[in-house]
Amino acid sequence: MRKFSFSHAKGMQSFDFISTFKSLEELSVGYTTKLVKLPQVANPKKIISLTLINTPKFNDMEGILQYENLEKFVMNEHTVIPFEEITKLEKLKKLKKVYLNFKKESDHRLFEELVHRNGWINNNL
Repeated sequence: MRKFSFSHAKGMQSFDFISTFKSLEELSVGYTTKLVKLPQVANPKKIISLTLINTPKFNDMEGILQYENLEKFVMNEHTVIPFEEITKLEKLKKLKKVYLNFKKESDHRLFEELVHRNGWINNNL
């Protein structure tokens, strides 16, 4: 399986089953408060796209760094990640497209500077 997407996660206690997808390149998770950290994947170097939509308790920016070939990252409705943690994305040298939204205008301005400094494309793809 190359692409996997799920949302709402009703009744789901664990995301461990994702580790069985050996060819996974694109992961999309949405509308769940159960995602706090990224699930293990069989081959993190294969992940090129990660989308997190309305996952308000997610706070695993360090976990994203295992996806060293990540090219596209989309995240909205995050509420527990301080902007300083977002700057870790600079370590992902293949990252090209990034979309994040912020509740505070000051964080949004800092993010725009981060995008510009790294030459990323910032739009919701």
